[in-house]
Amino acid sequence: MIHFDGARDYRFGGEQAQMPHFFAPLDAATREALLRIFVRYEGSETLDPVTVSAAGRPFVARAAGAALLWADFENLCVASRSHLDYLDLAEQWHGLILDNVRNEWLSTSHTLQRLIWLVDIFYDRKRALFIASDEPIETALSGLQGAHDLSRTLSRLADMQSRAYRNTLDGTREVSADTPADALDDPA
Repeated sequence: MIHFDGARDYRFGGEQAQMPHFFAPLDAATREALLRIFVRYEGSETLDPVTVSAAGRPFVARAAGAALLWADFENLCVASRSHLDYLDLAEQWHGLILDNVRNEWLSTSHTLQRLIWLVDIFYDRKRALFIASDEPIETALSGLQGAHDLSRTLSRLADMQSRAYRNTLDGTREVSADTPADALDDPA
Protein backbone atom coordinates (compact mmCIF):
# COMPACT_ATOMS: atom_id res chain seq x y z
CA MET A 1 0.00 0.00 0.00
CA ILE A 2 1.35 3.39 -0.98
CA HIS A 3 -0.07 6.50 0.68
CA PHE A 4 -0.29 9.70 -1.32
CA ASP A 5 -0.54 12.32 1.37
CA GLY A 6 0.21 15.31 -0.78
CA ALA A 7 -1.36 18.71 -0.40
CA ARG A 8 -3.55 18.32 -3.49
CA ASP A 9 -6.59 16.04 -3.60
CA TYR A 10 -7.18 15.16 -7.23
CA ARG A 11 -10.80 14.18 -6.62
CA PHE A 12 -11.60 17.88 -6.25
CA GLY A 13 -11.75 19.97 -9.38
CA GLY A 14 -12.85 17.27 -11.82
CA GLU A 15 -15.23 18.10 -14.61
CA GLN A 16 -18.84 17.98 -13.39
CA ALA A 17 -21.06 15.14 -14.53
CA GLN A 18 -23.78 16.03 -17.03
CA MET A 19 -26.47 15.10 -14.53
CA PRO A 20 -26.26 16.87 -11.15
CA HIS A 21 -26.06 14.59 -8.13
CA PHE A 22 -26.52 17.01 -5.24
CA PHE A 23 -29.46 19.37 -4.88
CA ALA A 24 -30.34 22.24 -2.54
CA PRO A 25 -32.55 23.71 -1.22
CA LEU A 26 -35.43 21.35 -0.51
CA ASP A 27 -37.98 22.93 -2.81
CA ALA A 28 -40.26 22.12 -5.75
CA ALA A 29 -37.40 22.35 -8.27
CA THR A 30 -35.38 19.81 -6.28
CA ARG A 31 -38.38 17.46 -6.02
CA GLU A 32 -38.89 17.69 -9.79
CA ALA A 33 -35.18 17.01 -10.45
CA LEU A 34 -35.25 13.93 -8.21
CA LEU A 35 -38.40 12.67 -9.89
CA ARG A 36 -36.77 13.07 -13.33
CA ILE A 37 -33.79 10.99 -12.13
CA PHE A 38 -36.07 8.27 -10.78
CA VAL A 39 -38.15 8.20 -13.98
CA ARG A 40 -35.00 8.15 -16.12
CA TYR A 41 -33.93 4.82 -14.64
CA GLU A 42 -37.21 3.30 -13.48
CA GLY A 43 -39.65 4.47 -16.16
CA SER A 44 -42.47 5.32 -13.75
CA GLU A 45 -43.60 8.58 -12.20
CA THR A 46 -45.62 6.68 -9.63
CA LEU A 47 -43.98 6.91 -6.24
CA ASP A 48 -45.45 4.44 -3.84
CA PRO A 49 -44.02 4.19 -0.34
CA VAL A 50 -42.61 0.73 0.15
CA THR A 51 -41.15 -1.17 3.07
CA VAL A 52 -37.71 -2.50 2.20
CA SER A 53 -35.21 -4.50 4.17
CA ALA A 54 -31.67 -3.48 5.02
CA ALA A 55 -29.68 -6.23 6.74
CA GLY A 56 -32.96 -7.83 7.79
CA ARG A 57 -34.36 -4.66 9.35
CA PRO A 58 -37.32 -2.96 7.68
CA PHE A 59 -37.75 0.72 6.91
CA VAL A 60 -40.11 2.73 4.72
CA ALA A 61 -38.72 4.22 1.51
CA ARG A 62 -40.41 6.72 -0.79
CA ALA A 63 -39.98 4.39 -3.76
CA ALA A 64 -37.91 1.43 -4.87
CA GLY A 65 -37.27 0.26 -8.40
CA ALA A 66 -34.96 -2.26 -9.98
CA ALA A 67 -32.00 0.16 -10.08
CA LEU A 68 -32.80 3.01 -7.67
CA LEU A 69 -33.95 3.36 -4.09
CA TRP A 70 -35.45 6.68 -2.99
CA ALA A 71 -35.30 7.11 0.79
CA ASP A 72 -35.42 9.85 3.39
CA PHE A 73 -32.31 10.76 5.34
CA GLU A 74 -34.24 10.47 8.58
CA ASN A 75 -34.99 6.77 7.93
CA LEU A 76 -31.44 5.92 6.81
CA CYS A 77 -29.10 8.04 8.91
CA VAL A 78 -31.00 9.68 11.78
CA ALA A 79 -32.59 6.36 12.75
CA SER A 80 -30.32 3.85 14.44
CA ARG A 81 -28.67 1.97 11.55
CA SER A 82 -25.32 0.30 11.07
CA HIS A 83 -22.85 0.04 8.22
CA LEU A 84 -24.29 -3.44 7.56
CA ASP A 85 -27.56 -1.80 6.48
CA TYR A 86 -25.72 0.32 3.91
CA LEU A 87 -23.73 -2.67 2.66
CA ASP A 88 -27.00 -4.50 2.07
CA LEU A 89 -28.57 -1.52 0.27
CA ALA A 90 -25.51 -1.19 -1.98
CA GLU A 91 -25.90 -4.86 -2.91
CA GLN A 92 -29.60 -4.44 -3.74
CA TRP A 93 -29.55 -1.19 -5.77
CA HIS A 94 -27.24 0.56 -8.22
CA GLY A 95 -28.10 3.96 -6.81
CA LEU A 96 -29.73 5.83 -3.96
CA ILE A 97 -31.68 9.06 -3.86
CA LEU A 98 -31.09 10.33 -0.32
CA ASP A 99 -33.78 12.92 0.25
CA ASN A 100 -34.54 15.51 2.91
CA VAL A 101 -31.08 15.91 4.47
CA ARG A 102 -31.37 18.58 7.15
CA ASN A 103 -28.30 20.48 8.29
CA GLU A 104 -29.47 20.43 11.92
CA TRP A 105 -29.35 16.61 11.96
CA LEU A 106 -25.71 16.54 10.80
CA SER A 107 -24.52 18.12 14.05
CA THR A 108 -25.32 14.88 15.89
CA SER A 109 -22.17 12.73 15.79
CA HIS A 110 -24.02 9.41 15.37
CA THR A 111 -26.03 10.74 12.43
CA LEU A 112 -22.96 12.24 10.82
CA GLN A 113 -21.06 8.97 11.23
CA ARG A 114 -23.90 7.05 9.55
CA LEU A 115 -23.81 9.43 6.58
CA ILE A 116 -20.05 8.92 6.31
CA TRP A 117 -20.49 5.13 6.34
CA LEU A 118 -23.16 5.40 3.66
CA VAL A 119 -20.96 7.59 1.42
CA ASP A 120 -17.93 5.33 1.95
CA ILE A 121 -19.85 2.17 1.12
CA PHE A 122 -21.59 3.57 -1.96
CA TYR A 123 -18.30 5.08 -3.16
CA ASP A 124 -16.31 1.86 -2.65
CA ARG A 125 -18.95 -0.17 -4.49
CA LYS A 126 -19.26 2.37 -7.30
CA ARG A 127 -22.92 3.11 -6.64
CA ALA A 128 -24.66 6.34 -7.66
CA LEU A 129 -25.67 8.71 -4.90
CA PHE A 130 -28.08 11.63 -5.33
CA ILE A 131 -28.53 13.90 -2.31
CA ALA A 132 -31.21 16.53 -1.68
CA SER A 133 -30.48 18.77 1.29
CA ASP A 134 -31.65 22.03 2.79
CA GLU A 135 -28.28 23.61 1.97
CA PRO A 136 -25.50 22.40 -0.34
CA ILE A 137 -24.13 19.18 1.15
CA GLU A 138 -20.52 20.34 0.90
CA THR A 139 -21.39 23.48 2.86
CA ALA A 140 -23.38 21.52 5.43
CA LEU A 141 -20.48 19.13 6.07
CA SER A 142 -17.68 21.68 6.07
CA GLY A 143 -16.46 22.51 9.52
CA LEU A 144 -18.44 19.84 11.35
CA GLN A 145 -16.85 17.96 14.22
CA GLY A 146 -17.58 14.52 15.61
CA ALA A 147 -16.62 12.23 12.74
CA HIS A 148 -13.43 10.55 11.68
CA ASP A 149 -11.88 11.86 8.46
CA LEU A 150 -14.64 14.11 7.19
CA SER A 151 -12.19 15.48 4.59
CA ARG A 152 -12.18 12.05 2.92
CA THR A 153 -15.98 12.12 2.74
CA LEU A 154 -15.96 15.57 1.14
CA SER A 155 -13.35 14.35 -1.33
CA ARG A 156 -15.41 11.28 -2.20
CA LEU A 157 -18.56 13.35 -2.64
CA ALA A 158 -16.67 15.64 -5.02
CA ASP A 159 -15.50 12.63 -7.03
CA MET A 160 -19.00 11.09 -7.09
CA GLN A 161 -20.37 14.13 -8.86
CA SER A 162 -17.55 14.31 -11.40
CA ARG A 163 -17.65 13.09 -14.98
CA ALA A 164 -14.75 10.69 -14.21
CA TYR A 165 -16.67 8.74 -11.54
CA ARG A 166 -18.14 5.63 -13.13
CA ASN A 167 -20.90 3.97 -11.16
CA THR A 168 -22.93 0.84 -11.74
CA LEU A 169 -26.09 2.88 -12.40
CA ASP A 170 -24.40 4.23 -15.54
CA GLY A 171 -24.33 0.65 -16.79
CA THR A 172 -28.07 0.09 -16.37
CA ARG A 173 -30.53 0.80 -19.14
CA GLU A 174 -32.24 4.13 -18.97
CA VAL A 175 -35.97 3.76 -19.38
CA SER A 176 -38.17 6.07 -21.37
CA ALA A 177 -41.93 6.25 -21.41
CA ASP A 178 -42.01 4.66 -24.88
CA THR A 179 -39.74 1.70 -23.99
CA PRO A 180 -41.78 -1.51 -24.39
CA ALA A 181 -42.06 -3.52 -21.19
CA ASP A 182 -40.57 -6.65 -22.79
CA ALA A 183 -37.45 -4.68 -23.78
CA LEU A 184 -36.66 -4.08 -20.12
CA ASP A 185 -36.05 -7.78 -19.60
CA ASP A 186 -33.66 -8.00 -22.57
CA PRO A 187 -30.07 -7.79 -21.26
CA ALA A 188 -28.70 -6.59 -24.62
